[in-house]
Amino acid sequence: MRADLRSWSSDTGLLGRTRAPDGRRGQGWGRAETARPGYPPRPGTLTPSRPRERSVSTRVITFGTFDVFHVGHVNILTRAHDLGDHLTVGISTDELNHAKKGRYPVYRQEHRSQIVASLDCVDAVFYEHSLEAKREYLLEHRADVLVMGQDWEGRFDEFRDVVEVVYLPRTADISTTDIIHEIKNRLED
Repeated sequence: MRADLRSWSSDTGLLGRTRAPDGRRGQGWGRAETARPGYPPRPGTLTPSRPRERSVSTRVITFGTFDVFHVGHVNILTRAHDLGDHLTVGISTDELNHAKKGRYPVYRQEHRSQIVASLDCVDAVFYEHSLEAKREYLLEHRADVLVMGQDWEGRFDEFRDVVEVVYLPRTADISTTDIIHEIKNRLED
């Protein structure tokens, strides 16, 4: 059983999670002077009062908007997690989503981040501000594997020099766009 505590750092835009190695929820945990050994402190970051007992050998990263959260999102995040020991998720900011799709997400980025970070398979969440910074995000988060949906196949192959790129199949018959259209149609009827 895994237990966790989460905290939000407004200046870094990072939602982080630490887990009690013995499975207890929140006991023996609290604010520490530094977020991670050798790194400057992040205001509001929770860290264990004793070091984590497991080491991370394979870091997986994925990106997405994760708006109107549905089972397809759960499936890709769970499968991504299964490819490694640590899953980091880049959440597209409201502004980035508007630039990509011409519309703002239904849920604000803070809410989408909190939803994704609440999943047991997700270890860290950060905001993706730019599509052009993808390589920097991969390096910054020390990713070993980049996971994207199969609908993006081939578009991230340029990063194979720094990570293994894996395209996972989409969950059939569900998408955020379809859900939004269905809701609009029901409201119009």
